[in-house]
Amino acid sequence: MQLMSPYQLAVFETIISTILWGFGFVATRWALIGMGPMWVNSLRMLFAFMIGLFILAFFSRNRSLKAMQPIIKLSLIPGLFLAS
Repeated sequence: MQLMSPYQLAVFETIISTILWGFGFVATRWALIGMGPMWVNSLRMLFAFMIGLFILAFFSRNRSLKAMQPIIKLSLIPGLFLAS
């Protein structure tokens, strides 16, 4: 049983994306009032790294941590450059 047609699902996803995008602007304004832009950007990259690490761990459950170390190291270097 299908709950939504592909068209309805696309419209729903577009609305959710718009809400998240708009709230991101408001949250950035609030954060810049309390902190400087470097802190806001660093925290943003730290949260993105943590979410990305969680997604990587979730989707590669069948791989060992030893096999994932090169991927984590390669993603950490550009993340540090983006955060600085």
